[in-house]
Amino acid sequence: MTASADLIVPYIDSCVPADSARPYIERGYTVQQAVPYISYNVPVDAAAYFIKQGISADLCGPYLAAGVSRDDTVAYLNSGYTADQIMPFVKAGVSESDAMAYLDAGATYDKARPYIGANLPASLAAPYAASAYSFEQCLPYINASISLSKAKAFLLLNIPSDQAVVYINNGILAMTAKPYVDAGVPAEKAVDEIKQGIPPTV
Repeated sequence: MTASADLIVPYIDSCVPADSARPYIERGYTVQQAVPYISYNVPVDAAAYFIKQGISADLCGPYLAAGVSRDDTVAYLNSGYTADQIMPFVKAGVSESDAMAYLDAGATYDKARPYIGANLPASLAAPYAASAYSFEQCLPYINASISLSKAKAFLLLNIPSDQAVVYINNGILAMTAKPYVDAGVPAEKAVDEIKQGIPPTV
């Protein structure tokens, strides 16, 4: 029996389809090495990389089977997050960089989902998604390209987001704006009054 036959027969015995087995056989991989990757439909070039790196098919296979590139799969595996945390983003078609932005901010997929669905920039939206505030509260700030660090004081004081955007864009602090909000002064009018030193009137 030739070396080639020594490789081929175990594939046949394992009922691996010939088309799937052939590229692995040509690379000299045994059925024990190849079958775990074949089960995830991992292309032989990608499998060869992960085999060389000592990364099992059970770790990389789910990402590759979902259409994630080799490089992004490596990034996910090196991220410190589990497949349970990452795969919902992958299945939703979220890019690796956006998924990492949400995860690094502390947002699970469930919390990130409305922001992803609204196609908002992850770099801006992720801190909001990870916060205790609702999507509806946060959306006006994101649409105005206002970071959570600038919005937080207004959120803490329960200043309506649409009004807060006006104050923030005019450089008005939340504590300064709050009395005018409580007095029912429209934000645009309040900005003028604040700049003129006019106190709020009920």
